[in-house]
Amino acid sequence: MIFAASNVEDIEPLAMAHVTRGEPEGTWEDDGWGFYDDIGFVCDNEDVFGQTTNNLIQTNIPGTHPNFARILELTISNANVCFSGDRSEISQSEFQEKATSGELRFLAISECSPDL
Repeated sequence: MIFAASNVEDIEPLAMAHVTRGEPEGTWEDDGWGFYDDIGFVCDNEDVFGQTTNNLIQTNIPGTHPNFARILELTISNANVCFSGDRSEISQSEFQEKATSGELRFLAISECSPDL
């Protein structure tokens, strides 16, 4: 599951809350959820992304990246869930609108799945 957020320093609690919403306590651990060190579509498009900053949970892309428009397009087409800077869940179209309106300082991307 791929998460994208605008201007969110720590996407981990948002992703965990999304995955466990409405589920019994302990679902994250019981189902073996975890974050990928490297995000699949980022690695697959290394020529577009270039060198990225990754803290083993999220990859941050500055809004000033020379390929930002293409990165945003790839991210939106791959993201399952998007968050705005106020940490609320938003649609992909709202995310794109916010990202292209000049509000975005950086794009945070994270990928996780069960049974890692």
